[in-house]
Amino acid sequence: MVKISTKNKYAFCLFRIPEDGGRVIWEITNRCNYRCPHCIFSSTAKKPKDELSTGEVKKCIKDLKSAGITHLKITGGEPFLREDILELMIFADKVGLKTDISTNASVIDDELASKLKKLNISMIHVGLDGCTPELNEIVRGEKSFERTTKGIKSLVKHGLYTRVGSLIFAQNEEKMENMVKLCIDLGVDEVIFSRLEPVGRLRGNKNLISLRLATDLKNEIEILTKKYKEHIKVSHSFTEKIGEKVDGVCPGGDKFLSIDHKGRVSPCTWVTERAPQYVSGKDLHKYGLDEILKSKEISSYRSLVDRLALANIDYCPMEAIDETKDAQKLDSFFEEHLHETTGRPKFSEYNKIYSFTTENIAGYFPKFDFKEKSVLTVGASGDHLINAYLLGANNVKCFDINLLAQYFTELKVAYLKSHGLNTFKNFLMRDKGEEVLSYNNYNEVKGDISFQARYFFNQAYERFDFNGEKLRESEIFNNIYDEKQRKVSNNLYLENEVIYSKAQKRIKEGCYHWVSSSLKNLGQELDGHETFDLIILSNISDYTHLMFNTDDYLSEFKNLIVSVLLGKLKTGGKIVFAYIYDFDSKNNSKKRNEINDHKRRKEVFGGIEGTRYKEFVFDSAMGKGYRDAIAYLEKVKV
Repeated sequence: MVKISTKNKYAFCLFRIPEDGGRVIWEITNRCNYRCPHCIFSSTAKKPKDELSTGEVKKCIKDLKSAGITHLKITGGEPFLREDILELMIFADKVGLKTDISTNASVIDDELASKLKKLNISMIHVGLDGCTPELNEIVRGEKSFERTTKGIKSLVKHGLYTRVGSLIFAQNEEKMENMVKLCIDLGVDEVIFSRLEPVGRLRGNKNLISLRLATDLKNEIEILTKKYKEHIKVSHSFTEKIGEKVDGVCPGGDKFLSIDHKGRVSPCTWVTERAPQYVSGKDLHKYGLDEILKSKEISSYRSLVDRLALANIDYCPMEAIDETKDAQKLDSFFEEHLHETTGRPKFSEYNKIYSFTTENIAGYFPKFDFKEKSVLTVGASGDHLINAYLLGANNVKCFDINLLAQYFTELKVAYLKSHGLNTFKNFLMRDKGEEVLSYNNYNEVKGDISFQARYFFNQAYERFDFNGEKLRESEIFNNIYDEKQRKVSNNLYLENEVIYSKAQKRIKEGCYHWVSSSLKNLGQELDGHETFDLIILSNISDYTHLMFNTDDYLSEFKNLIVSVLLGKLKTGGKIVFAYIYDFDSKNNSKKRNEINDHKRRKEVFGGIEGTRYKEFVFDSAMGKGYRDAIAYLEKVKV
């Protein structure tokens, strides 16, 4: 058997990537005489009409060698149902590829085994999952045990290196030692255990899936490895991380490829299953391998891998499938929506970011008691969160449908925790002197923000030449209300070094949670029994005419949102349902909707059972001569 070192930067990968060279897994045919429910290729008994011809396969084998591929894994379907399989394996050997093959061994007899012995095959991998006929037939079908073990005996008899691949599933998870003993009796060289995954026809069905922890399975297998080391090689391979972290970059699309029977190329078999948008649209019937490797799909996957690595996902992207999906969504934003200046819905996942709240927080937060209180607040660029902790809150939960606001809040809080007031202002405020949002300064804290926020800002800086000024002036930010002095005066924590240091201490001691949710779904997204002392909805009511497709939009806002959130409010708690800019309109400021009308506002919200309606007026965030107002409900004991 030709050994491939696993002591390299691809050690995390299941597919034994050679440190020098590359590897391809080739589904040479989709035809199979078994019908395994977990088959990632969903093989059938029918001979495919569109599988590659002998000549097309040979041409690609030569192209693989030219592209630096050194190792060929042939699989199916059942590859030995293809009439030209021996011819293809001989050709691959002549070209210089190290070849191994996966089979169910059901058609292997002494005659075929003797022919295989004459080839330079590094290994024959045979799928056998049950140590008894009954267990094996659960996933391989009727009479599969007898047919497969008969084929194994022929392979062993003719001295071929034979490895049994055994899947762990719910019904056999306690029988691993029995499987090892069976393999010893059969005379095979190696048995490798892996977990049955809900893929192929089994997608979404978890009835067969083992619930045992991967770490427990690994520990048991390692005990078996030591116990039977004099008789057989025992190893394992799992498709999820199991505790240890191995740094590396996914080789898919570069040093590793997957080819299906139709000649479509993918960076990996798991990519084909879980992220099919990266499978080449072109196939080997019509195009050369070199052209396919330059295709948009393969190139996009390689770019994704590079960006994931920069955001600290330096292992298999298919193991980090949730993070990978988030990354794909952000890629879509940068490719399709970044330069949209109009047309984005007001409440969407990718609204422009306000660098600081436009509210006069200093004018109304001190009117409420935050000490030792639990607070639910709209994201508000992180300023509600920071000021709430400054005033003594012991638990703050933020919500916002806008993902960009969440990422910016993470960055702001991370920078506040580790830097003084002046440095904080220089980093976040547009002003003469230091470069706003300096990339070097971002690098100081990027390790302290989530993968999603890091991925977003990594891309954003790259798009704007790693220039914070360009990023700050871009379509990502809303720059209408951003004069430095206004933000300082409206935000309590920016008043002076002493207050800032207090906020910094409090934010370090506390923690906050973020709920990515629209306001309409917020009640369902919150923990069932969670309640709050204070709920702050900011000026969302200004946009209720856009939120609800009805003339009586304020009543809809009350019934579908405010009343629901009142159920999350403790007795004595308060919900700020409206921040009203330019309360009395003395300066003829444009009104957005009826929430600005005092009479209408009180008419809608003033008679809710179990509440007291209150409001107060204070100096406006809009400048001298303006006044803003807060309208809120206090929950009383009925």
